[in-house]
Order: sequence, then structure tokens, then C-alpha cells
Amino acid sequence: MRALSIALGLSMIFGPAMGQSLPDPVIRMIRAAGETGDARLLSSVAELARQAHPELVPQVDSLVAELGGAPKEAPPAPVVVATLPEPPPPPPAPRWKGEVRAGGAVTTGNNDSLGANLGLSLARETAIWRNELKASADYSRENGVVSRERYMAGYQLNRRFGERGYTLGVLGWEQDHVAGFDRRFSEALGLGYSAIDRTDIDLDLEGGPGWRQTWLVDGSQDRTFAFRAALKAAWRPRDGVVLSNDTSSYVQDDNSTLTSTTSLTFKLIGNLATQASVLVKHETSPPIPLDKTDTTTRLSVVYAF
Repeated sequence: MRALSIALGLSMIFGPAMGQSLPDPVIRMIRAAGETGDARLLSSVAELARQAHPELVPQVDSLVAELGGAPKEAPPAPVVVATLPEPPPPPPAPRWKGEVRAGGAVTTGNNDSLGANLGLSLARETAIWRNELKASADYSRENGVVSRERYMAGYQLNRRFGERGYTLGVLGWEQDHVAGFDRRFSEALGLGYSAIDRTDIDLDLEGGPGWRQTWLVDGSQDRTFAFRAALKAAWRPRDGVVLSNDTSSYVQDDNSTLTSTTSLTFKLIGNLATQASVLVKHETSPPIPLDKTDTTTRLSVVYAF
């Protein structure tokens, strides 16, 4: 009852603040509440004093602290939790893409024959690097005798610089007994330039020094420096149709080589396509009595993946 009486009396005498200090009745009421030893009563009386004289809150807090009470605590500042957006998923790792070819072939030059051919092309490309792997085989027999046996494999690594330029390294291996050599290795370094890079037309030009090692069928060997030049072009007149040419040459003192493949590919359904191609291979100084030029015409079924 005593606490209630103090609170009612305080509410009756509270009014507008007079000057810049707490009125004496307010001070007496706060001190009386403090002398009761009731912390809740002191807190209630002090809160009424704060509401009646908001401009004198520091004095009320000081008096409450003097009497052993706690000043009014400011409400805690809201905690703002920033929600960061989830990082985008990493791009998928580049994968190998390519095609497998199988079909028949007609060869003219050092040997006129019908046979079969197989081919494989693989490519893997990133923002900077491009890997290419190619392999092919042509085989035919006449009257139980092998009339054509040509195997080729090559690898090329490109590193881009600038918008259109790239450096390159090339490794090649081939075997062609009919052309007069048991095996031949070719290595080259150089520069390339994408002269045309459009959705319908591509044209790359390459050049640089090379080194070749040839083992002829007669047992002799030849090792020599060479200059490699290459042209790669593709034209896509409409969706599903590609006309391409891949030409490379090794120019050297004794026997230069030119290899050119022109192909026309028509998409059939899904990943299947049909391809007609002509391979022309020219040696400037083949072993006697071999012809300088061989031509292989292929008709193949292509599966892309």
C-alpha cells in the first residue's frame, strides 16, 4: 500500500518541468522509493519521472544510480544480418568432342584400288588452350595382296593470345609403304592466325619451322629441317551442311610434301551424318619409280559425339 500511495502522489504532482533541474517533489518521491529497498518500485517511480520530464532523463538516471538502482538501458541496436547471394556454380569442365568415320575408299595414283577407311577426330577447347587429335587408316587388298595400307596420326596444341592469334605445336606420324616410306615423324612449332572467325565461315592460317625423320622402305633414312605451312577452312552454308578443307605442307630441300583433304558433310539424323571427301597427297621427289601424287576418294558415315 505504501508503494501505491507513493506512485499516486508522484503522478499528481508531476507536471511541466520548471527550469533545468528536477522539482523537489520528484526528488523526494524517488528518494522515498529508494529507501523502501524495493527495486521494482524505484524503477517504476523513476520511469514515471522520465516520462514527465523527458528533458531531465540524465538527472533521473543519476539520482537512481545514487540510490543503488540501475539507469534505464537504451534498447539494443538492431542486429542487421547481411545475406550474401550464393556464388554462381562453376562452369562445367570442357570435354572432348569429336567424330568417328567409317566407309569405303577409291585410290588412284601409285595404286588403283577399292578399300575401306576409318577415321577419328577429337578436340577439347578452353578459353586459352585447344587440343586436337586426328587419326585415319586406309586399307585395301586385290587378289589377296595388300594394295593400300596407309596410317596417319597427328596431335596439335594451340594457345591463344589476343583476339585472333595463337601459338602452336604439332606432332605427326604416318606410314605408307605404297608411297615409299616405312614410317615418318614430323614435329613443328609456329604461329597461327584466325583470319575469319564467323558463325558460317572459319579460316585459320599457320606457319613455322619443323623437323622430319623418314625411314624409307629401302632401308635408308632421312632427317631434315622443313618449313610447315597450313590452311584450315570451313563453310557452313546452312544448318547441317559443312564444306571444309585442311591443307598442310612441309617444304624442305630433298622431298617436300603437300597433303590436302576436302570434305562435304551432310547431317542425316541425330548425331549421324554422311561425308564425301578427297585426300590429295603430293611428294615432290618420291623414290623411283613412284608417282608424285596419290588421290583417295572416300564416302563415309560419320557419328559425332
